[in-house]
Amino acid sequence: MADNVTLPGSGAVIATDEVVDGTLGTVQVQYTKLMDGTLGSTNKAVVNSAGSLNVVDPDTTATGSLTSTTSVTLTGQGGCSTAFVQITGTWVGTVVLEGTVDGTNFFGINGVVPTTGVIVASATANGAWTIDIAGLNQFRVRCSVFTSGTIVVTIRGSVGGALVSLDNALPTGANVIGALTANQSINNAQWGGTNTVNGGVAGTVAVGGVTAAAATSTGNPVRIGAIGRTTNPTAVTDGQVANVMTDKMGRLVVVNQHHRNLVSSQATTITSSVTATTIIAAGGASVFRDISHLSITNGSATATTVTLLGATGNFIWNVPAGGGFMQNFDPPLPATTANTAWTITCGTSVASVYVNTVFVGNL
Repeated sequence: MADNVTLPGSGAVIATDEVVDGTLGTVQVQYTKLMDGTLGSTNKAVVNSAGSLNVVDPDTTATGSLTSTTSVTLTGQGGCSTAFVQITGTWVGTVVLEGTVDGTNFFGINGVVPTTGVIVASATANGAWTIDIAGLNQFRVRCSVFTSGTIVVTIRGSVGGALVSLDNALPTGANVIGALTANQSINNAQWGGTNTVNGGVAGTVAVGGVTAAAATSTGNPVRIGAIGRTTNPTAVTDGQVANVMTDKMGRLVVVNQHHRNLVSSQATTITSSVTATTIIAAGGASVFRDISHLSITNGSATATTVTLLGATGNFIWNVPAGGGFMQNFDPPLPATTANTAWTITCGTSVASVYVNTVFVGNL
């Protein structure tokens, strides 16, 4: 409760406040004006419950509407270190952000879009930006190109920092951040691990471990991995990733010659013919059908020769009456060209020649 007290003799009136003191009881405490010499001012120093003086450095603002190549300037900003700019209205033109140290010569500065972090020095549309104005005598938003409309500018300076960001993008070229010199190492503890990664060559990252043939395996090198299995995995479809498979001792599991899905067979009977007969049909565009097995049986009482055509050169066999032969090819006998049929021509017209083939499709 405020109480005015009149001093004896002079008749002067002083402003006081009635407080309760633990020792003196209820007493009058005189108001003391600090840092304010304005005549008639009633401002007084304020303390918190702990007795500390509360000091408030208020924000400063500047507003204006631009309808030509003029500007809105924030002055008297005191200890403000950050400014927010908001532009509204309906307009066509360009505004730029500028600051000055000496109060006369302005230069361009950058602002940051708070929602995206994008750095800008000018704008052609409404928006909001935060700007570092620490150390500036004045900051302004200037219309550098005006076409039409009204550009409504609001600037608010604050002593607090709004955000931490790069004022400028990193330059292009051969710049590096925290580059390592030759033979330096980075401890993987910084990445959640405990191993050491050796510095790479020409900007690459080299993984620690074996670096040369016949060297002892040390550390924890990255190797070509495989999945050890004692049962067959689930089959994949075309285009899906499949793991390399080993047995339980780490030995690679392979299928002799080819995958069964690409292995086919064909049986053909040649009866009383000395013209070329197809024993393996063409496989289609870009497909080579290579022979892995061929068996021929002469069911007649007359011997004959058979000529196989489909690879480079002709393969000729004598087939006795009532006899035959079997031939396995490992690796498979390659077709000469893609999408080409294999044929057999009998040298003598006999009652029946039976031909069985097994072949694989390759691209």
